[in-house]
Amino acid sequence: ARRIVEADSFMRKGRFKGWLPDLFLGKRLYGSTLGIVGAGRIGSAYALMMVQAFQMNLIYFSNRKNSELENTILNYNDFLQKTKNKSITVNRVMTLEDLLREADIISIHTPLNKDTHHLIDKDSFSIMKKDAILINTSRGPIINEKSLVQHCTHNPTFMAGLDVFENEPFMSKGMAELENIVVAPHIASATKWTREGMAKLAALNIKGVLENYKLSSSDTVNVFLENDPPETIPSIVNSEVLNSK
Repeated sequence: ARRIVEADSFMRKGRFKGWLPDLFLGKRLYGSTLGIVGAGRIGSAYALMMVQAFQMNLIYFSNRKNSELENTILNYNDFLQKTKNKSITVNRVMTLEDLLREADIISIHTPLNKDTHHLIDKDSFSIMKKDAILINTSRGPIINEKSLVQHCTHNPTFMAGLDVFENEPFMSKGMAELENIVVAPHIASATKWTREGMAKLAALNIKGVLENYKLSSSDTVNVFLENDPPETIPSIVNSEVLNSK
């Protein structure tokens, strides 16, 4: 939104000659509309961070209504009103097209399957706002990257941020040359704490299966990252497989 990557390159090339009122004008997040595609555990966590940090309005497209997310945001809105801040809204839209038309920032948090492959395609880009920002930290093939490159080439005010790619580890032809696409090498979870936690959970899954532990009923894995984890299997992703052992 604030064009940091472009500005960094601009500085390193020695092109900065002094402050200008229209130099690298970005997008203001405060009061804009965030669109979440897939309001599950990760999508909801991201939505709350953005809404509470920038007082954004939220719309989301998901298989089911997320009452917990909606209630949390409504409670935050009550706080904003009591402190005489601008109100925010939260709404579940019934079609992806409605979200794409309305959102200023679109963030994808869906799994990859036959229904979500190329969920975002040429037709999707045609109904988005000309200056929208599209973020994908989910799975690369959810976006048709050929269509994305074409759209960003012809619409320089449209921006995208990708941490995953359709043919990972490779970028699609033409993507590297576009300054309005920010790319990262699949590092959304790349912190020391997270990587150590992933390794610990993997080890506990193996131990749990070998020792015939029951599947954990906890809705969070955080309890397994403490010094004395419970004697249950922590896996969420492979719960059905592990539970059948």
